[in-house]
Amino acid sequence: RMVEARSDEEAAKVLTECGYDELSSLTPAHLDGMLSQAREAVYQDLGTAVPDGRLLDVFRMKYDYHNAKTLL
Repeated sequence: RMVEARSDEEAAKVLTECGYDELSSLTPAHLDGMLSQAREAVYQDLGTAVPDGRLLDVFRMKYDYHNAKTLL
């Protein structure tokens, strides 16, 4: 639905309907921060359900590599 949205406001409405906070200031930085918080919340929830935390680390590697490339 977000891909088919005709404007940023329509895409923001889809996110709001899916449980994200209201996007009063639709800026790339605000959106990135909101999605990062949601991703971290998912990792925390999964961390309580996964018997071995190292399994969850596999999914975080993508972001670790990106962060390392950004630092370089």
